[in-house]
Amino acid sequence: MSFVIFLFRQQILNVAIYFFFRTLITKAEMQQDEVAFLTEENTLFYDEAFAAEKSDSTIICSQCCARHKRCKSANFVKDQKICSLLDKTRITYPELLLREQIGVTHLEKVFFIFHFILQLPFTRDSISLGN
Repeated sequence: MSFVIFLFRQQILNVAIYFFFRTLITKAEMQQDEVAFLTEENTLFYDEAFAAEKSDSTIICSQCCARHKRCKSANFVKDQKICSLLDKTRITYPELLLREQIGVTHLEKVFFIFHFILQLPFTRDSISLGN
């Protein structure tokens, strides 16, 4: 009888472990696929880019950043149609954020964590999705 109880407990444990890891995998896939960006026009994050790509819009620039795991933020220069990918953010380096930079839009990668979004001091924010 105790052997049957042992097997039953083992099966329950196996099922619980399966659902636990399946939840982690789903959460990781969701974070990778669903990336949002807070944008601020006429703002530049002054740092050396680890990559730069041609881009026609802030939407395409956000998609470029979303594809790179290293990318935390980006600058889109409208006249040059360049998207500079950055591995730093305004939270960790607020002194590198320069406002009143005409024709430049700064994009900050944000995963859907509300307390994180509320910490960002945007004056004119918008959200664009990059999948």
